Amino acid sequence: MSAATGAGRHLTPVVHSLLAVLIAGCIGTAGTPIAGPDLGSEPGSGAGDPGAGDPGAGGLGAGEPVATFATFVAANGFGALPEAVVRLEGRDDDGVSLEFRAVVADTPDTRARGLMGVDRMPVGVGMLFVFPEPAGPGGRPGFWMLDTLTPLDIAFVADGTIVGVATMTPCAAQPCPITHPGVPYDMALEVAAGALDDAGVRLGDRFVVRAVGE
Repeated sequence: MSAATGAGRHLTPVVHSLLAVLIAGCIGTAGTPIAGPDLGSEPGSGAGDPGAGDPGAGGLGAGEPVATFATFVAANGFGALPEAVVRLEGRDDDGVSLEFRAVVADTPDTRARGLMGVDRMPVGVGMLFVFPEPAGPGGRPGFWMLDTLTPLDIAFVADGTIVGVATMTPCAAQPCPITHPGVPYDMALEVAAGALDDAGVRLGDRFVVRAVGE
C-alpha cells in the first residue's frame, strides 16, 4: 500500500525528532472517509502483545523471534529504511495494548512505494508512514492499494492520537479506491489485515513511537 501521490537502518536525526514530537497535520483531501471507530470485518491473524507477552491480535509476542522482522526487511529490500517501535495504547486502563516493529517510510519515494509487492505481512510487523514536510493546500494524500498483494489495516495518527482506522484490500489496476481519514493526520501505520480490529483499536487510542533500542 502506498500514499496515493505517487540511509542505514537507524533513525536519522530529522526522523528521530519527528518521532519524538509528532508534527501537526493539515486539512484532509477527498477520498474514502473512515466513518466511526471500528474497522472492517476482514480476517487477520492474532498473536501476543510484545510488551506483556499476553495473547492479542497482530502484535509481536514475547516469544516471537526478532528474526521475523529481519527476514521481512531483507526479503522486501527495506534494509536502507529506518526502524521504529510503535505502541498503541487504549484510552482506558482496560483498553488495547499492542506493539509493532516497523520500517519507516519518510520520503516521497519510500511512501509512494509503501508495501507494493509485499506478499505477506508477518505478525507484529508494520510500515510507519511519516510526513516531515508540511501538507500542501489540499492536505495530506490518501492511501491506495495499487499492486499491493495482501490486505492491510491502517491507522491514521494526529498528534499522538489515532484519528482513523480502516481495512484495505488489494487493487490490481487503476482506478483504485482511496482511503483517507477525512481529518488532518501526520503519520499512518500499516499492518496485516485484522490486527487492529481483533485487538479492539479505537479512535482516540494513544500512538507512541520510539527508536529501536530506546
